[in-house]
Amino acid sequence: VIVHMQEGIAGSLTHEDRARDVRESDHVPHQQTLLNAFRARRLPVIFVNVDNPTDSPALFPLYGTMFEFMRQQAEMRRAGDDDLKRRDVIAELAPLAGEPVLFNRFLGAFTYSGLDETLKAHNVDTLVIIGMALHVAVFNATIQAVDLSYSVIVPQDACVPTLRANRTPDMLKIRETFLEMFSRYALVTTADD
Repeated sequence: VIVHMQEGIAGSLTHEDRARDVRESDHVPHQQTLLNAFRARRLPVIFVNVDNPTDSPALFPLYGTMFEFMRQQAEMRRAGDDDLKRRDVIAELAPLAGEPVLFNRFLGAFTYSGLDETLKAHNVDTLVIIGMALHVAVFNATIQAVDLSYSVIVPQDACVPTLRANRTPDMLKIRETFLEMFSRYALVTTADD
């Protein structure tokens, strides 16, 4: 399951610094390695992109800056011609024919996306979750998956941190804390493993 690796969050239609950080990190090549391995073994590959809420502005203050970002994204979608392009998976991970691209609302990959039903249709009981961003979307997807009785594997080097998360000591500490928390719910490993 690849979460939120879309043009409006990790690609060219997002904030220039974030797009550069994603491209300059080694996370996307690790994602490509996993994607190729799953495809070669004919294992299900499912993309989940966020379709930011446009009808729940009252919720934004409850969740702080993340919802402010989502509100801004929703406004740009309503105002611009790039609406559909913002939802596209980045070119480096482009889905093949037959690979579902689902859309969730808010932060969790399972929220209103049909992901659980899609996984059950493929008889999946163990998930490998990768994507953007480790301590937001990937973490939420992991918690939701465990709550739905899936076993979860999180290759940490295929999970993009949030903007500049690897550049400051405070953000590195947050990343380490989240990886420690992940280990309570999932097998934390690497793409090569």
